[in-house]
Amino acid sequence: MQKVDFRYSDTDFVSYLLSVGYKHTSIEITKDHKDRPKAFVHFYEDKTELLNRLVEYKESSVKIDPLSFSANRRSINKLIKAEILKYKSTNI
Repeated sequence: MQKVDFRYSDTDFVSYLLSVGYKHTSIEITKDHKDRPKAFVHFYEDKTELLNRLVEYKESSVKIDPLSFSANRRSINKLIKAEILKYKSTNI
């Protein structure tokens, strides 16, 4: 088992990870190629496990509780928006 820092910008995948019990460690805001804020959610977890989750997710072979997924998506979107506001206020 090798724990690594993974970062994802796909909020649906992040919501899925949160729904199955993973905890994010941080949210990073950068600029994209059009100079707009872009958010990455970091997870410090087992490399193989996260890669397997990503493959399963992309192959649409995962089953999740829709209420949990929806609640986690709303929650992570609020956190991302707050981080973007902080980023904009310090990087004017």
